[in-house]
Amino acid sequence: MTTSQHRADHLESKDPCTSQGSAENGNLAWQIQQTTERAVEESIKQVSDGGDAAPLTSKVELAEDTVVNVINKHRMGLKKKLRKLVAVTSKKLQKDNVTTDEVVKIVDDNRQMMQEEVK
Repeated sequence: MTTSQHRADHLESKDPCTSQGSAENGNLAWQIQQTTERAVEESIKQVSDGGDAAPLTSKVELAEDTVVNVINKHRMGLKKKLRKLVAVTSKKLQKDNVTTDEVVKIVDDNRQMMQEEVK
């Protein structure tokens, strides 16, 4: 039985007929998802800083779909930032008479900004 099934069984064990039971189920599911997402996000940050993700993720039951969703959100955020940075860089480089030194400076500045964004 997967963690998702365990969680679903636990949520179904409460009385779904009462509005209070349904509200509690919804609140509990939301809290579990938020806790899981925070753990995965912290793990991603730790791994990108050269650390080990195991200590954080082992403390929380992780649902596979939640992990995938958090990773996809992280990737999309980086892709959006990269697209914006590429657009700004392209505009800067399209102006007439750009010197080699200016190009090198623009590229270096963008590289540094991307490294800071990933951290």
